[in-house]
Amino acid sequence: MSNKYAASNNAGRERLEKLISRLSENDYTRSVGTSGWNVAAALGHLAFYDRRASVLIARYRKDGVKPSESDTDVINDALALLCAGVGSAMGRIAREAAIACDRDIDQIPADLLARMETKDSSVRLDRGLHRAHHLDLIEKALGGK
Repeated sequence: MSNKYAASNNAGRERLEKLISRLSENDYTRSVGTSGWNVAAALGHLAFYDRRASVLIARYRKDGVKPSESDTDVINDALALLCAGVGSAMGRIAREAAIACDRDIDQIPADLLARMETKDSSVRLDRGLHRAHHLDLIEKALGGK
C-alpha cells in the first residue's frame, strides 16, 4: 500500500542516499551555515525527525491521533550538539531512518491517514519536503560535490 506522499518521500530518500554515497569522512564536518551545524548534524536532524514520525505513527495506530508537543528549537540545538561529532555513521543512521519512516507512512491505513490529515497529528507526512530543505543546505556547503 502507498499513498499520495510516496512519490515525494521516495524522491527525497533517493536524493539522501545519493548524497550520502558521495560523502567523504571530512565532508561530515563541513559547516552547513546554520547555527554551527555541520553535515553530520543536519543528517542527524533528518534521522531524528524521520524516527519521530515512525514512533508517532505507531502510537496513533494504538491510541489514536493526538498532538505531540515539543520545543523544536531546543530539540534542534541539542541534536546539533549530539550529532556533530558522529561522522560518517550518521549517513547510515539517516538512511535507515528514512527507509523505515517511508515504509511506515506507506503502510498507514486509509482511515488513520484521513484522521492524521485532518487533526493535529504532529507528523509531517511529506518527508520529501523536509529532506529537500536540509539536503539543499548540505549540497550548498559541499559546493556541488
